[in-house]
Amino acid sequence: EHWDFPKDAFLVGLVGRLDPMKGQDIMVRAIAQVRKTYPDVYGVMVGNETPGLDGRYVKELQENIRQLQLADAIVVQGARKDVPEVMAALDLFVMPSWSEAFGLVAIEAMAMGVPCILARGGSAEEVSAGSGAELVRPKDAYDLARKIILLRNSPAVREEIGRAHV
Repeated sequence: EHWDFPKDAFLVGLVGRLDPMKGQDIMVRAIAQVRKTYPDVYGVMVGNETPGLDGRYVKELQENIRQLQLADAIVVQGARKDVPEVMAALDLFVMPSWSEAFGLVAIEAMAMGVPCILARGGSAEEVSAGSGAELVRPKDAYDLARKIILLRNSPAVREEIGRAHV
């Protein structure tokens, strides 16, 4: 694969601009929570930082990952051209953004049949309508962790959501 994770890893990921409003820090905290019980859960974040942040947010994410001892469990990498391959590798797509004008990347994930968890707020309700995507409270790592666990433990539900998208 693209990352050095075990073959049977349950992969949670997001693709998009790295920005505090996008909630990547929430995903880091949620995965830390989930891995206490399910160490087979790994995370991937693909995207470039918002221009003007001068690397500060990526540094902050990397530091959080290090402090939570997740360096071997979460990968943060710059934008890639092979987004469909990245999406196809995911078991679960998350969009923890709490201020999203229009979650095009979530629609792309849905179109590929990847089960999605979206934070309520912005366009999430409209984007998820009729798609089977799970919604979580914005800025709530615990709620996101709960949904990740729910879907990790429910292959049939993930399959149903994936089919509802396509």
